Amino acid sequence: MKISDEQLKALFDVKEYPLDDKGMYDGFEKPFGKNFRPEWIPREDTWWWVEDLVFDLLKKEKVFGDRQIIPTRHLTGKKIDSHKLFFKGALSKMDFWIPGYAFIEVKYTGKSERGQWWQGYKINHGAINSLCSLNQTYMHYSSDLWKNNKLFLIVVHKPDLGDRVSVSIIDVLDKCDFPNSRDEKTDKIKLHGGLSSVFISVDKGNCLARFDDVPYRKYHKRCHEEKY
Repeated sequence: MKISDEQLKALFDVKEYPLDDKGMYDGFEKPFGKNFRPEWIPREDTWWWVEDLVFDLLKKEKVFGDRQIIPTRHLTGKKIDSHKLFFKGALSKMDFWIPGYAFIEVKYTGKSERGQWWQGYKINHGAINSLCSLNQTYMHYSSDLWKNNKLFLIVVHKPDLGDRVSVSIIDVLDKCDFPNSRDEKTDKIKLHGGLSSVFISVDKGNCLARFDDVPYRKYHKRCHEEKY
């Protein structure tokens, strides 16, 4: 399934976030920030460079074939329904959308304790709730654009100093269960809103695809001034 520009504009308010003449992003305004007032999010806190790196890698390696991959930061739903609940522009519940196929959440960890090889990537409570919410879309909303969509978690992690990162792509529905209660038993990794955190393995055996030694500096410069 592929959505045309005209179809996108009929469903969503589409906003671009272009690079400036220095090849850097600006930030964005969060409508309800601290004390429910508008809050400016600086480019360093957008993490858009990580999304750009993943987007280019997915296209280059054809991880999902030739399917259309759309960064959700450009899309805000026009209707007060599933469009508005999940597509919130730069504050969307997921980072990429493959129409009629999958939602993709991207996480970055530059700290070793967030991506220990022997434990996995530690997903916090907020991320668990986001994944649980996305998993419910096919149950509550009948749109063919996302009904029965797959769900992927992509972790970009830097296990050591240098100019390259590793990227782990995990099929969440294959590796995890979404039980009705936190005490329900399962042989898979349990994702439930009552849990404060869980570990998901990021080694090759647990991944749909895994890429090491991926250059990241040219993307990092889109959000961070580099002093060296």
